[in-house]
Amino acid sequence: METQFPGATERERFQESVRQLIDDLVSGLIEGTVRTARAADLRDPDAVRLHSSRVARFSDEVCETSLALKRFLFRNVYSSEALDQDRRDSVARLTRLFEYLMMHPEMVPGIDDAGRSAQRAVCDFVAGMTDRYFFRVYDALFG
Repeated sequence: METQFPGATERERFQESVRQLIDDLVSGLIEGTVRTARAADLRDPDAVRLHSSRVARFSDEVCETSLALKRFLFRNVYSSEALDQDRRDSVARLTRLFEYLMMHPEMVPGIDDAGRSAQRAVCDFVAGMTDRYFFRVYDALFG
């Protein structure tokens, strides 16, 4: 990136790296899918639906890139200590809200729907929340 974009800021180089990575992954997915469809002589959507295995796939080279990226992200991002604390905090908030809603079922829309348990209704309600709505409800209840 430094030689391709001399004088670019670190942020600009990073963004260009991500753009190129995404472009490579998308191109590899298209190439791999087209190659698979041609090899299986799939000529229409029904043939794809009836095919016995996955048609959409990365090219071999891009598949290796994708796997390396996943290993890197798991090791350096998803398993990081910084995210671990956020994850624990999120689980605690979800647990607190779930328990509160179980004790106050009148706050859950559709809790009286036939065939659904209170637990299922609360789970469905919380699962349908956007992050912003979750935090608004949580803050209104617990400050």
